[in-house]
Amino acid sequence: DLYPPNFRAIVESFYQKYRLSKKMSYKITDQIVSQIKYDKPDWTNNERRKYEYNSENQLIRIITQKWNGTSWVDWIKTEYTRTASGAIGGYVGYTISNMNWSQSHSTTYLYDAQGNYFGYEYETFGVFPTKSKTLNTTDANGRTTKSEYYTWSSSTGQYTKSSEYNYTYNSQGKQTESIYQTTSNGTLVNSNRSVTEYNENGTTKKSTSYSWNSSTNSWTQGNYTEYSYYTNTTNQSEVVSNNSNGVPTQRLHYTYTAANKIATS
Repeated sequence: DLYPPNFRAIVESFYQKYRLSKKMSYKITDQIVSQIKYDKPDWTNNERRKYEYNSENQLIRIITQKWNGTSWVDWIKTEYTRTASGAIGGYVGYTISNMNWSQSHSTTYLYDAQGNYFGYEYETFGVFPTKSKTLNTTDANGRTTKSEYYTWSSSTGQYTKSSEYNYTYNSQGKQTESIYQTTSNGTLVNSNRSVTEYNENGTTKKSTSYSWNSSTNSWTQGNYTEYSYYTNTTNQSEVVSNNSNGVPTQRLHYTYTAANKIATS
């Protein structure tokens, strides 16, 4: 798998929170994906997903199957749970072996007493099980100001903070800074920093990355990107990436159609 261990969990967490919580007037029950192989000019069955819903028309299960040449064969399964209010409570992923399903991973969404989502726990099963947790803090405007990441220690039976992000915003609600810190001997240590500057109309003007220099106990500027726009519009005309010495390394130039759609870049 080319993705980091928690990448899929993060993506699926966002996907379920913002997509599956929405009620639709129609529900998909079966989806078949076909493909054309280089040695076969015709469409060939490849993958199939079967969707199941409860009596309230909420998604509770997805079974993904693979085509073995003559029939569909079960491959993976995802089962969803619901809270008392009907929100997505989490999901459990399964793999199949010798026609028997076994848990491979699970995600449990965390809600406060008011039903507001603030994080999730992710767990893998098998020979080398793992467990992690992400907790988010938001301000009065619902903006995330801190994201804390924890890993589970099987030896101590407790969670230990591994890292965290802290975010700041301007009066327009635009994120102006993010600072990433990692834990070293129980203490948070600066690692990376990103600063974003904006024009008066709210468009992005410049974004700069920094790394922490423990020798000087200060931030060292890294690469930065500058954004330009066509006069009196929010349409980007040019994006220039520069290295830490201010030398341009990449340039993107945009043109637009009469319908204000990007024509070239």
